[in-house]
Amino acid sequence: MGKLLDRQATIMLLGVDLRRNTFIHGIEEWIDIPGRITDSHEQLFVVLGDGTEISVPSRRHFGLSWSEHFWKVESILEREGAIRKVKFGDADAWVCDTVQMTDILTEMLRVNPDLFSDNEPLLEEVAR
Repeated sequence: MGKLLDRQATIMLLGVDLRRNTFIHGIEEWIDIPGRITDSHEQLFVVLGDGTEISVPSRRHFGLSWSEHFWKVESILEREGAIRKVKFGDADAWVCDTVQMTDILTEMLRVNPDLFSDNEPLLEEVAR
């Protein structure tokens, strides 16, 4: 995920919504939101097309389905220009700017680490 940000990449979510945007988990990890990933690493492997295995020790996400609540920030990210809805052929798609998403969500999560909890109200309700 960090390489995407380093390269100022654009992410396209094709036929899915923000609940499937794993990049947001990366933002949670970078700012060390408690209760999102394991403290220790689990030994995982990437297997290349030729069968070569590459060791990739990784911390795993656990707990609640935080990503099921990523939709809560959709209107803010869209209003700020960090994401935009487009058509790709017949499919609905989201185009996501990694730099803008990181900047906006880092600020929001620092203020409210439980932003993606199912106990938090809709952002529009908080703004009223």
